[in-house]
Amino acid sequence: MRKIIDSPNYDLGQHVIPISSLDNALADYRSTPRAPLIQYFNVDALIRDCRDKYPSLSKNSIICAAITKAIYAINVQEKAVDAKHNISFKMVSDILSPGMRQQYSGNYIAFVPVTVDGEKLLEDIAYDINCTVVDFKENELDTSVFALTEEAIRNALVGTADDPLSFIVTNWNNFSFIETKDFLLNCQSIRHQSGVNINPKDSLGAALVNRPVLVINFSPDGELCISQFPSLSLPTVNDNFAQHLNIVLQHEDVSR
Repeated sequence: MRKIIDSPNYDLGQHVIPISSLDNALADYRSTPRAPLIQYFNVDALIRDCRDKYPSLSKNSIICAAITKAIYAINVQEKAVDAKHNISFKMVSDILSPGMRQQYSGNYIAFVPVTVDGEKLLEDIAYDINCTVVDFKENELDTSVFALTEEAIRNALVGTADDPLSFIVTNWNNFSFIETKDFLLNCQSIRHQSGVNINPKDSLGAALVNRPVLVINFSPDGELCISQFPSLSLPTVNDNFAQHLNIVLQHEDVSR
């Protein structure tokens, strides 16, 4: 865990809204209608292509890599950041190793900080992300689950503030449900989707969402749902991000 925590973080595209600017941003946010932006993609081909090179890649790592490439494109094309640069973000991960998962039930999660070279190919970024998560879960975490949770809290793996992390990714997947459409008696899953609206009461609450926040959900038929929290900056921030996601994923957007 020490290695992950001590790694430098980068937000060269300045996607984080500084804490000192949140009061003004919050006032503007409340003055205009906002809603989550939700997109749907079929990602079967993308996942297959990435796993042709790296068979052990998780779906989560692949989609986080796609999001990273969208941020990278914004940085280089619109923010004049050099082509060779690193990007940092946080992603949700189960903090239990496979062995520990056999001993404990329930949700034990933390936000894993990840730094990658944004210039790399998408599948290579996904591999680097996957390695970070595996390292986090299997090699660094060898004490009790309760000590792990406390350590994660102490080291800010469960929250955010002014740290230079360009975006945050969480997911609400139940991987048992992804494998089949039939998971409740006499019911069939049509789609797994999510959309989160936000209404921070003050700058303290706004500090939890002061950069792009995305939620990913997979459905059994290979469909991916990506939803963005409304930006505390401008709605155009969400729209622009969505356009770059369309380009990076290179699959038809089947939003409806």
